[in-house]
Formats: sequence, structure tokens, C-alpha cells
Amino acid sequence: MREKLETFVKEYVKECSESPMTKSKWEEPVFAYASTKDPIFKDLKTIIGSYHKLPEDIMEDGKTVIAYFIPIARSIADSNIPGYFSSEKWVYSYFETVDLINGINEGLKKLFADNGYKIAVTADHRSWDPKTMQCDWSHRHAAYIAGLGTFGLNRGLITEKGVCGRIGTLITDAEIKPTKRPQEEFCLYKRNGSCRICLNKCPVSALDVPDIYDNRKCMDVTYENAEKYKEIGFADVCAKCMTGVPCSFKKPD
Repeated sequence: MREKLETFVKEYVKECSESPMTKSKWEEPVFAYASTKDPIFKDLKTIIGSYHKLPEDIMEDGKTVIAYFIPIARSIADSNIPGYFSSEKWVYSYFETVDLINGINEGLKKLFADNGYKIAVTADHRSWDPKTMQCDWSHRHAAYIAGLGTFGLNRGLITEKGVCGRIGTLITDAEIKPTKRPQEEFCLYKRNGSCRICLNKCPVSALDVPDIYDNRKCMDVTYENAEKYKEIGFADVCAKCMTGVPCSFKKPD
């Protein structure tokens, strides 16, 4: 099923990227897989909170957590580098990439059903609760467990194709061999202390020092962007710390 899954997703992304109906463009996705029994999933109850779901809470007989990362085209990410507010291109990419992931997930449900397996969607990308600042499933952490990448100082997951993109995760009762997690840190600061660029790019200093992340400051600036672009939709985005950095489009050498 792994080959069928990856072929479907790559073709779907390519077709949508070439469509005249979308403003956004994407690069070829990358994939990783984890066993639902990986003990680190239980650790998320402590790392994130007791409210975080386990894979079995979503699919009782699930065997594999699927994670994929869809890189956003360089031209869109680069448009978000200057200024205080997010670029209009970045805002449109937020909506269109979420729609892209939803379309992929629906297509994979059918693909797996046609082959005698089930798939469960883990969490909608718009399910974040702004009052509690909580979500009961972290796509980033699930993708980390699956071996898709390592975390940067900006709290984004740095994949082989960088951090500028979005992650989708699913659970299936099909058994797919787990991916090995990277043995090195992709973040240059965590690897050898040589980079802190993302800290300096935050417009509100939410990442003021390497070990402190002010979630409220980060959320407030995303709401400023949402207000600015409210005629397009509710886009609580920013990502200044992910654009124009060494890990934007690839894991640093």
C-alpha cells in the first residue's frame, strides 16, 4: 500500500499545482510512517497535555500512522519574507493547502477502501481552539515520531524539503514498515549552535531566546494577519520565522 499511497499523493499534488483554478503551487511531497504502538505517542500526553489523543483513540485497530509533508513553492514562501504582515500569496496558500490536504485524505480513504483497508483522519487543520490554545492531535509531533524530520527553534518540523509547507497525518489498519527517525538534528542551532536566524525574524519576539516560546504573542500576531485579510477568510497565519531561513526549503547541510 505504501507505493500506491505515495503515487496517489504525488500525482494529486502535481495535478492541483498545475491547475489554473488555484493561486498556489506546491513541490513534490515527502512521506514517513510510524507504528501506532510507538511508545513516544504516549509521551505526548506529558509533552503536550493529557488531552492529546493516542492513535488508538482515533482508530482502535490502527497499525500505522501516515505522515506526509507538502512543500509550498519557493516563490510563495519568498513573498512572505519582507514586512510585518504575511503576504497575500501566503494567505491564499494557507487556505488552498488545507483544501489540498482534505482532498488528499478523502482520496486516500477511497484508495485504501478499494484495497480492503481503512483510514481515519486524525484532525482537521482548523480544529485549533484559540481560547485554550489546544488541539487534541499534533500533526507535527506525529510526523516527528514517524521520522519526517526534527524540530527547529521556530517549533516547525524541518523535513528533507525544509519547513515551508504543511503536514498531513492519517491512521490506517494497513501495516506499513515504520520509517527510521533522523539521527542528527536538522536545525543548525541544535546541531552546533551556528544559527539563530528564525529568532530574529519573529515580528513580535515570541522566540526571543532559544528556550522560550511565547505562544500568546505568536497567536496574537496571527490574529492581526487574520484581521488584515478578513475579506479573504480567517487566516490566522504568520510564518515569518520559517521563510528566508536556511531551513526554509531543505534540511541544512
